[in-house]
Amino acid sequence: DTNKKSRALAGLSMGGAETLFTALNYPDRFQHVAAFSFGGLPQDFAPLFPKLTDAVNAQFSSIYIACGVDDRLIGINRQFSAWLKEKN
Repeated sequence: DTNKKSRALAGLSMGGAETLFTALNYPDRFQHVAAFSFGGLPQDFAPLFPKLTDAVNAQFSSIYIACGVDDRLIGINRQFSAWLKEKN
């Protein structure tokens, strides 16, 4: 289906990072996004997501990020979540 409302993208670990990179840079193609314990993104998020503005961020119905508190990737996951909230 070519309808954005019918599309979701999700991934785990490096797949979670690729999910975020793909979905957030092509907001016209995905409605829901989920990343689980993602890793591999540098801490400077803005250059990776140049299209992500307040207006674009609001177009997603859901952006879900989950990571276990004992996972070594919890820091970057929390930083990215905080960065996204600043975009709202």
